[in-house]
Amino acid sequence: MSDDYDKVALKQDLNLFLNSIDSNDFRTGNIIGNRIMSNAYLFEKQNYAIMGYFLKQICIDALSLKNRSDPDSLSPITSALKTFVKDKIFIQLDTQENLHELWKDYNNTVTKTRNSFLPPKEKELYKVNPQFTNKAFKKIISLLLENRDSLKYPTNNFFKGMLNEMNRIGKIYGTSIKDQHVLAIITMLDRVDEYVGLTVIDYEDFESRIEKEILPLVNSFEEVAINKNLDENLVNKFLWKLISIWRFNFIKFMEVKRAGVPQIQVQEEIKKPVKKQLVEEIAKSLEDEIGGK
Repeated sequence: MSDDYDKVALKQDLNLFLNSIDSNDFRTGNIIGNRIMSNAYLFEKQNYAIMGYFLKQICIDALSLKNRSDPDSLSPITSALKTFVKDKIFIQLDTQENLHELWKDYNNTVTKTRNSFLPPKEKELYKVNPQFTNKAFKKIISLLLENRDSLKYPTNNFFKGMLNEMNRIGKIYGTSIKDQHVLAIITMLDRVDEYVGLTVIDYEDFESRIEKEILPLVNSFEEVAINKNLDENLVNKFLWKLISIWRFNFIKFMEVKRAGVPQIQVQEEIKKPVKKQLVEEIAKSLEDEIGGK
């Protein structure tokens, strides 16, 4: 059964992916990335799951460029993606080589397309400087680890805020493979966290699920990123775990709308303890005032 997936279904997915990007249909490319990750989860294929992540992320970046007036900005991405899939990923299918080579090729592909995201003046002024990126990423990681309890606040966007800064810095100054490791983990942590935020019943449920489902993953991230210095084998295993959780959540909940009822219920539920606290404080204040007369 697994061989059928390796030799037939996955290659069909990749061929459809190539056909899609030939016409700059990066939306379908993004869907194929999801499909590869889902199938990898079902067939327990770590390497293919990470491969699907690579394809999805490049397509997400490409989609952000489609609304620009200059269509030429897509050409480097289309070209780099074709090379990545034809010359790197299909070789990976045939040889099962170590994932390190694929990580290296992915980072090289992202680096080649870096200029597509920069305005003309920034292309001239900003030079590739992954050392700066690495130092900035370490600081951003420390903000998460020092403030992880903030994740229990229902309206937080901690992971998205991290990704906003990391993607900005990475696109301006470039990245190393280890930087891509961090970006991948935070991206998948955000996707897992998003399912919690959009499927909770009330405030107490939110806090409980963050403590049970998200904070242990943040602790694991700390172990991999800090204590083990982003050992690539551990990164791959942890990323595979996050992708598996995310795809299982999709099976359970499918696409949950951001404006759905659960999120509104959380916000309404938050008001209750706040209102109760205010009433108690006012009552105590009145008692103190009366007692003082």
